[in-house]
Amino acid sequence: MTKTNEIVPIQIHTQPDQKQNQKVVSAKLAARIKRKDGSEIHLYNGISSYILAAVLRELR
Repeated sequence: MTKTNEIVPIQIHTQPDQKQNQKVVSAKLAARIKRKDGSEIHLYNGISSYILAAVLRELR
């Protein structure tokens, strides 16, 4: 049985007054993992350690 992974786009809405105080910082790519089936996983600096652990666990 194979399990297909799905990518679901999300959008986070912030309050209008919060946008004025925030700096725009571009995410920097920390790692790119290429899988045998041709898919890629991109990991960026600042990723939560819990999310990183879950992603790496699923790659086994």
